Amino acid sequence: MTNKRNRNTIALSKDGITVVRNAVNRKGWTQEILSGMAATSISTIKRLLAGKAVEQACLLSLLRSLSLELQEDYIVRKTNSVHSLLLTTVTPEELLFQLDNAFNNSQSRFLMTGRFTEDKRPQIELALRHLQSLLLDTEIIFGEDNGSVVVTGNFSEENEAHIKMTISYLENLFTSCKVTW
Repeated sequence: MTNKRNRNTIALSKDGITVVRNAVNRKGWTQEILSGMAATSISTIKRLLAGKAVEQACLLSLLRSLSLELQEDYIVRKTNSVHSLLLTTVTPEELLFQLDNAFNNSQSRFLMTGRFTEDKRPQIELALRHLQSLLLDTEIIFGEDNGSVVVTGNFSEENEAHIKMTISYLENLFTSCKVTW
């Protein structure tokens, strides 16, 4: 399986870059610290701060680590399919329907939906970061109604056993979960 670049990306606007840089400076963080806190690579941080497009999940992780919320004027949209849902208001049912349609049009995709209680969120976010490191072209989308998440990504056979162990752990944290390979 080849690692295809995600064509559904997002970039920080000039205003967004300024807001992120100011937040990093206020915290006294380096790019290396920000990379660890956002669970993304230093090269992704550098691309973001240069105004280049990255996966939406990476931008959201960075903003969360800085305690910032996504604002329309922080971004330059570069989307062409389902991933644009992340920036729009949709019901969880609409989100799942559209993600399921995208999933059906793509082979070797992994799709997981889950519901959880807020007290489990820190453990779930940590496990999802680990899962994200095992998957290719990962999207992790928390639903508008707190307590739901959708995860999609490609996977290689060499990581399949680790992915299944991580999913098993997540299934114990979720109140309900559906996994499709």
